[in-house]
Amino acid sequence: MKASGIQLAVILSISGIFLCCSEKNENPSPKPEEIIAWEKTINFRKEITSIHSLSVKSDEGFLVSGGIHYNDNNFSHGIVISLNSSRDTTWCRQIDIEGFNQCEVFYALEISPEEIVITGLCRLNFTGTVRYVLWLDANGNKTDQLLLPELPEYGIYDGKLFLLDNGNIYLASSLSLITDLSQASHILRTDQITEEGMVTGERQYDNVNCTLDRMSQMENGNFLITGTTFPGGIADNIEIVFILTDPSGEIIHRKQFGTESWDVGESVCTDFEGGYMVSGSITYSNTPVIYPLSSSAEVSPFVSVADTIYSYGTLLKKAQEGYLMFVESFDRLYFVRLDADLRVKYTIWEEFSPFSPYPTMSMHITLLKDGSFAYLYLNETGYVIVKTIPV
Repeated sequence: MKASGIQLAVILSISGIFLCCSEKNENPSPKPEEIIAWEKTINFRKEITSIHSLSVKSDEGFLVSGGIHYNDNNFSHGIVISLNSSRDTTWCRQIDIEGFNQCEVFYALEISPEEIVITGLCRLNFTGTVRYVLWLDANGNKTDQLLLPELPEYGIYDGKLFLLDNGNIYLASSLSLITDLSQASHILRTDQITEEGMVTGERQYDNVNCTLDRMSQMENGNFLITGTTFPGGIADNIEIVFILTDPSGEIIHRKQFGTESWDVGESVCTDFEGGYMVSGSITYSNTPVIYPLSSSAEVSPFVSVADTIYSYGTLLKKAQEGYLMFVESFDRLYFVRLDADLRVKYTIWEEFSPFSPYPTMSMHITLLKDGSFAYLYLNETGYVIVKTIPV
C-alpha cells in the first residue's frame, strides 16, 4: 500500500468516546478513553430546572449558578454552588431578594479568594423585572447588594460579569425591546459598577443578538463579542457580527459579514498574529466555519472546518500551538484539534443520549490553567460538569 497522498481514517469506540484520526502526527492524538477526565452531575434537588453558568475559581474549583423553580406557585429562587478542585460541593446557597418572589442567578464570578460577585434578575409575580448584583464572602454569605434601575421596556434574557483593572465590575446584559417584534430588537447593554456601588459607563449595542457565555475579555482588557445581526430587521438574511471594544466599552471595530443566507457568529478568540478568529455556521446547512480577521478587522474568506457535521453550535478556543473547536451536533460533542493554520489534526467526539427532540447544548466551555477544558451540558440525569484532559 502506498502511503503518499493517502490518509487513513481509523474509528475506535470505547465507553461512548469515538476517535477519528485524519492524519499521522508526530504527537499522537489523545486516547479515546482519556479524553474525559471526570464528570459531575448537579442534581441534588429535583426542583432545579435551570443552570446558567460555570466559572473557575482561583483554587481550580468551580462556581455554578442557576435557579430553582416551583410549578405549583409563583416562587423561584436563585442558586449558587461552590465546588473544590476535587469536584466536591463545599457550599450551596439559595439567593432571594427582599420584596421579590422570583429570583434567578445568571452568573457568579470570584473576584478574589475572599469575595464573589453574582448577577441575575428578580421580579414580583412576573412583573417589574430588575437586574441585581450581589457580593458574597468566600463561604457564600451575602455581604452587599445593588439593585439596578428597572428597564420596563425591555425583556432581560442573560447577564455576565467581568472584573476591570480599575476594580470596577463590568456587567453585560442581553435585552430585547418588548414593543418591537422585529429580529433587530435584540440589544447588548453594558454597565460599570464602581467599588462604591455607583452605576456608570452605560453602553448599548443595537441589533446584536449574542450568547454572553461566548463574550470574552482579552489580557489587555479589551472585549471580544460575536453573534448575529439582522440587516433590515428581518430574518431573510442573518449576518455574523464582530465587535471589539476597549475596557470602557468604546467600539474599536464593528464588522458584519457572511453569505446571502442565515449565518451565525458563535465564538471569537485571538489568533497568533494579532488578529482574530470568528467561528460559527453558514447557510441553512449549519456548516461549521471559521472566519479569520486581521488586527484591523479585515475579514478573510471563511475556512470550512467540518463540513460533514451538521452543527447546532461551535466554540473556538486558542490552545497551545493551535486551536480547539467544539462543535455541537444533535447527539455528539465534537472536539476538533486545529493547528495555527486551521488545518485539522484530529477529531474526537463524545456520544450523548438525547432525551428530547432538541440538541444537547454545552455551556461555558472554559480553558483551564493546565490546558484542559471544563463545560456544562444537560442530559436525562441533570446538569453535568465535564472536565477534559489537557488537549
